Amino acid sequence: LNIWKEVLKSSSISIDDNFFDSGGHSLLMVQVHERLQCVLQRTFPLITLLQYTTIRSLSSFLERSDHLRAAPDSEKVSQERNALLSQRNRAMALRVQ
Repeated sequence: LNIWKEVLKSSSISIDDNFFDSGGHSLLMVQVHERLQCVLQRTFPLITLLQYTTIRSLSSFLERSDHLRAAPDSEKVSQERNALLSQRNRAMALRVQ
């Protein structure tokens, strides 16, 4: 619940509110997906958030899913993310010049 509240910048989200009806969009969905995988230490397809658009339905799905894989080492993921961000920033800087 807190992840959705933070990403949607709203304190009035309930577990039955639809993510997209509450102001969510695809870019915010990616943020929620990444944060959930980190917190849960599990990976699951991004499309899952399109299929289960309320916290209640998503939670129910995740609880009964036995095919979720353990998330990769968070430090390794963080290093890879930082490397990609660094590459993107360099590419953007080159475009500006």
